[in-house]
Amino acid sequence: MSRLEEAAIKALVPQLEAEGFEIFLHPSKSMLPPTLGDYRPDAIAVRPDRKIAIEVIADGYRQTAAGLKEVTLQRLQDSLKGHPDWELRVIYAPALSPESSIPTYSRQTIEEHLARIDGTLEAMGTEAALLSAWAVFEAAARAVAPHLLQRPRPGITEALAREGYVTPDEADILRGLSRVRSEVAHGRLDLTPTRDQVRDLIRITRGMLDGGEGTDHQSPQTSPAG
Repeated sequence: MSRLEEAAIKALVPQLEAEGFEIFLHPSKSMLPPTLGDYRPDAIAVRPDRKIAIEVIADGYRQTAAGLKEVTLQRLQDSLKGHPDWELRVIYAPALSPESSIPTYSRQTIEEHLARIDGTLEAMGTEAALLSAWAVFEAAARAVAPHLLQRPRPGITEALAREGYVTPDEADILRGLSRVRSEVAHGRLDLTPTRDQVRDLIRITRGMLDGGEGTDHQSPQTSPAG
């Protein structure tokens, strides 16, 4: 299982635990119905009256599910038919979408997502929290500076710093966080973000939202007078 797939499962942990489930990544053979043979789902969620086998299809692999995982999923589904207390749940970790198709969200929606990440940081784990917080950070950037997302740019951090949406110190922090986020998302197994790093990203995102309200930042598409 990739780091991204694991992060996708961890993002579901608070909801499943609230429903009374205990979650196990990489379950052992003894925890599974014998009809599964040697096959292992990515994770399971267990409570006395109900059990869920969890399979993840991550990032760019949704389209290949028909070829690579469909047979596996069908076999898993068939193997669970004789066990009414078991069910199969498939999670699709979001694929990267073209920026033109990503909507702009309200400040209230962005704040709600930041509060949810902040409030469930311990349960989510820092890997999932950082990936989620970076997505909210980019949503906030799109909300306060939409012109920066409508053209090629050297990097979202550089564009925001150049126009004063983040301070030089915040830009340095974001550059480091961007490297960590990228490495975690692409399978760096020995790298675990810290809680402080996640909270720094949440803090900077909130500051960017506050600074974006009522502040006249110069768009590069507008020529200065004179």
